[in-house]
Amino acid sequence: MSNSDNHFENPFPATAVTMFGVRSEFVAKFAYMTKARQHIVDYLSQYPKQGSALALSGGHGSGKTFLLNWLTTEISSIKNVRSQTVYAKADNDSVIDVYKQFMRSVTRSTLIDVTRAAIHNIGRNIAAAAQATQETLDKIQSSGTVQPALEEKIFDTNELYLLLKMELHKIGVSPAVSGQVAYAIGILEHPDFGEAAFSWLLGSTSQLPKETPLQSPLWSNDSTDAADVAVSALECIAGLYRLAEIALILILDQMENFLPAGSLTPTHASLLKKLVEQISAQGALLLMAGTPVAWNSLPRDVGPRLINRAPIMIGSLNAQETNLLIAAYLRGRRGFASEAVATIRDLSGGNPREILRISYEVFARTDGDFQAANDDILIQAAQESGTLADRATLALKMIDEVAERLSLSHSPANTTDGQKIDRLVTSTEGRRLAIVLITSPDARSEAENARKLTHLREQIELESKQSELLAVTVGFSSARVREVVEKIAGIMEFDESTFRTRLEQEFQNRLIASDRQSERDPSELFGTLLERITRLDEQLATIQATRTENEREVSKALQRGTAELAETERAEIEAKTRHELRFALDELHEALRTEDINHERSVLRRLLVSNEANVKDATFDYLGSIYLDALDSLQLQELNLNQPISRKYFLLRSDLIRTMRSQLSIRRSLFLDLRSPLIKSVPFGIAAAIYAGAVIISSFPFRSLFEAVALAALVGVVVSGVSFVIFEAFARPERKYRAFAKRLDELRPKM
Repeated sequence: MSNSDNHFENPFPATAVTMFGVRSEFVAKFAYMTKARQHIVDYLSQYPKQGSALALSGGHGSGKTFLLNWLTTEISSIKNVRSQTVYAKADNDSVIDVYKQFMRSVTRSTLIDVTRAAIHNIGRNIAAAAQATQETLDKIQSSGTVQPALEEKIFDTNELYLLLKMELHKIGVSPAVSGQVAYAIGILEHPDFGEAAFSWLLGSTSQLPKETPLQSPLWSNDSTDAADVAVSALECIAGLYRLAEIALILILDQMENFLPAGSLTPTHASLLKKLVEQISAQGALLLMAGTPVAWNSLPRDVGPRLINRAPIMIGSLNAQETNLLIAAYLRGRRGFASEAVATIRDLSGGNPREILRISYEVFARTDGDFQAANDDILIQAAQESGTLADRATLALKMIDEVAERLSLSHSPANTTDGQKIDRLVTSTEGRRLAIVLITSPDARSEAENARKLTHLREQIELESKQSELLAVTVGFSSARVREVVEKIAGIMEFDESTFRTRLEQEFQNRLIASDRQSERDPSELFGTLLERITRLDEQLATIQATRTENEREVSKALQRGTAELAETERAEIEAKTRHELRFALDELHEALRTEDINHERSVLRRLLVSNEANVKDATFDYLGSIYLDALDSLQLQELNLNQPISRKYFLLRSDLIRTMRSQLSIRRSLFLDLRSPLIKSVPFGIAAAIYAGAVIISSFPFRSLFEAVALAALVGVVVSGVSFVIFEAFARPERKYRAFAKRLDELRPKM
């Protein structure tokens, strides 16, 4: 469908597509996104206490991939727990293929880093048990390596790797698999054999020397237990992350391919349960996303193994969210009546991609007059908003059918520089027509694709003066861009009801008609046409830049709108988190009282993750970091609890808990709190402005009142700014509570 430019271009994309790994600058946080995020925050706050699995369910276009991208960003932003997300997309029901994708996403270099972290933790624990000097322990902690302990000969590298292999060997239900994987991990860093060891972990044939025990592949392709071996190997990798104290989050997308409808066998069900159980046992989180088809075939006994016992429904927007999504794209223009929005929501099931598709079709049918959209128009738009991929495939099929009927040869082709021609149609006389589909989901991509077309037109002209170019637009198509493209190529919008007839006429005129001009002046390329292509590309670049900025404005508006909608829920989550933190501080104090340092550390990490994710109180985070440092110092010094210094450590932690509790009761707004640096700096600025004004008027009476006021205001702004910087510096936790850090430094032994 075309867009009329009588009023404005179609503001909606013909389809919305997101690929994993492509991050958005602005993110609209719908309710289902907040819910999924909170489950992951809960997992990270409990890490490494237990692993789990979380299922996300939504139809095509519901926003699953967008959600996975956003969750990955959110996870990486939480610094109080070191974590890594690893992505795999299920193309079929093969566990082995999924395992290979996970391993390729991890990469050899990352596994080496994780192995080093695990070695560091093992070495740190040995050094502490050996009562190494405080200086050595501090160096281990600060440098992230065990080199200081190696220099003091507390242990050697071979001993650490042997201990790591022993720990990995104990993992899982298959010691034989764990032992082999542990050996491969142990030689990943070897300059000669490391790459071969990683290839072996990917399931390749062994390229390692004969003296190594890894002569057979990790699994045999014709073996009945190959999938079980892959699950056990992945469990061992998850165990390595646990030893490194890095939370591992495995993302498995397109579960509908992994759990095909109607063909789920007991073997499939067993493998899925093993995958969930064995990965979770190592403290990892398995995040699975798929359509309802996948989860409808889920075995009943898998549900209890999920965090929520049932998948979280993705993309089912309510009426308010649907209205917000549509309004963001309209950018202040008059839109649908409230009844029409409710109908669109019902027709789409709240699916964001379907909402936008229907809105796009309605714009085309009503010439942008959304108030004219009655139920009949809305229903018809919903029925005809097929996917771009389907429509592009149908367009190519029709091109082939018409060419066959007219006895024209047709096939895909490429220019010498690799640009794609969807169909090169040739007549018996040798006349050629290059056909290119411009498949554009939205306005920005339409301009981008049109620019590519100008480069293709130039290349075709360089290679063959006898070829003409026809562009077929599928999806978003605006009169503004079509008018530009028409100057260098024929253009035709794809409408399945009339496309065959119009295409046949094009073929008749361009390839078959005997009276058409067969030759053109060869110098045209270097003259008029080349200049025209250059000018058109500049025009399209301007259009592309404008539309890219429009996209940013839509994203920003949607982000603001969803933030306003979610403000009540956000405030409730923060209040609930503050309440839970107070109870957790009671638990922390009890662990302190009972002298259970390991439990103290576990509770404190949970507190810090929850605060970072939901409360974002910098002072609370700073106090917690001092508490953690105190625990490290106390544990590394191996102090007798009856010693006076142990009592001082106790009092320090007790005071920190009391201060953290007080901090939780403070709820301040940057602009309303009288104690905030911004508010405190304003009176200083006002006083300075009044004083400066009085001085200027009394000392320089020849100046105009306007000049005096302007200079006084400038002085006030400068003084206020300086005051803000000073107050802000003194309000920072590291300055305000530096007494705690000083007390901790005094407790540490001086070397």
